[in-house]
Amino acid sequence: MSKIVAVIILFIAAVLIAFADAFIKKAAVSGTFIASLKSPWLYWSVLFYLAQILLVVYLFLYQWKLGILANVFVVFYSILTVVLGYLMFAEKLAPIQVIGIILGISGVFLMTR
Repeated sequence: MSKIVAVIILFIAAVLIAFADAFIKKAAVSGTFIASLKSPWLYWSVLFYLAQILLVVYLFLYQWKLGILANVFVVFYSILTVVLGYLMFAEKLAPIQVIGIILGISGVFLMTR
């Protein structure tokens, strides 16, 4: 498998987890803990987590190193959750946080070389 295909698969896995976490937040704002557990948003998040696990297992079958995979995943995940937080919950970033995201993206390029 080429590196670009592996990075795309890893990005898809990060998208799944970012949406799963956003769905958990949607479920949590429904009021109570019990109401959150009954929310369809929570069920979607579990499904997305399972899909992500399957994609990561697939990547490990192709000998991806845990440290590289985890770091690239975290950068993708961080960027995606910031975007989802802004789009779904109107969350905002400070300028220094934007700089941190730019540094994280630079790190992805360095780690996948």
